[in-house]
Amino acid sequence: VASTRAMSSLPHGVAHGGDAVGGFEECSACGTASPCTDQGICVDPTALRLRSGASSQGQGQGGGVREAFLIEGQLVVRAPDGGWQTAVVPVDTSRPVRERGVALSDAQVTALGLPTEADEARIFFLRNQVDAVRHGDHFDFIVNGRLIHVVDDAVADCGGDCGGAPGHNRGASLVDHGGLDLIRQRVGTGPQTASTSGQKN
Repeated sequence: VASTRAMSSLPHGVAHGGDAVGGFEECSACGTASPCTDQGICVDPTALRLRSGASSQGQGQGGGVREAFLIEGQLVVRAPDGGWQTAVVPVDTSRPVRERGVALSDAQVTALGLPTEADEARIFFLRNQVDAVRHGDHFDFIVNGRLIHVVDDAVADCGGDCGGAPGHNRGASLVDHGGLDLIRQRVGTGPQTASTSGQKN
């Protein structure tokens, strides 16, 4: 994947170089060693740690932990040349598909403060500009550090990583695809609620 240095930005304050993190300056506004310092303005990223060694889109990047930054729906990681490249949250393919996620009951969805109807929940996420991130070959919404997948008839975005997994045989549901190791949630994120499924990645 080609590196990209030019990215759009959401004004969130001027990004002055601050302390060095891993050899790179951190943004004085949000405290992350993110694309902010390249842009000269804080882009208010959601920052997270990616594990399992697969972070670059379509390419393995070795083991360990890497920091990734979600900016306006695009997840990026630091490229070997110091620029930025797109990334995805990897799926644990060592687990059978039937074990990838927990279909939330209506009571659990209500406890999250979400509509129980999947299509209404999707509208709620979009209206409140809740972060969404590519997770394997599909997209999940980030709710209180959890990956929440909307399964409905209106939007067919279930790839092979989650098709046939829990919740998909009900026609429409919300599925908890596990937790994220969040470092920072963007300030502009919509209402956050608590997950009750307890599933860990």
